[in-house]
Amino acid sequence: MTNTLANLFIVLALLGVFAALFAIFLSLRAIFSGELLPVDADEGAARAALVDRKRALIESLRDLGEDHATGKIDEEDFALLSGQLRSQLAEVLAAIDARVEAKREEIEALVRGEGHA
Repeated sequence: MTNTLANLFIVLALLGVFAALFAIFLSLRAIFSGELLPVDADEGAARAALVDRKRALIESLRDLGEDHATGKIDEEDFALLSGQLRSQLAEVLAAIDARVEAKREEIEALVRGEGHA
């Protein structure tokens, strides 16, 4: 009797483990397949373009700083170019922040159960 009871508990424990693993699998599949938050192709391309522009501007600022430090660019030109690059970078960062805030609101609406915002 105790042997049968022990086997029953083992079988139930294994079923529980398999159920948990299956639930984890479904959750991960939904996350990585994009089912939770569908992304419009145009939206993804626009986001990628902003991130690429941000990286290019940061790299340009770094190069400009190196050129200024080595004397290739004088103080006046450095100030002018640096200001222009920083202004452009601020615009790109503001656009990225606006997209993040819009996504945050969409996610919060989903969490509240309000459907797709």
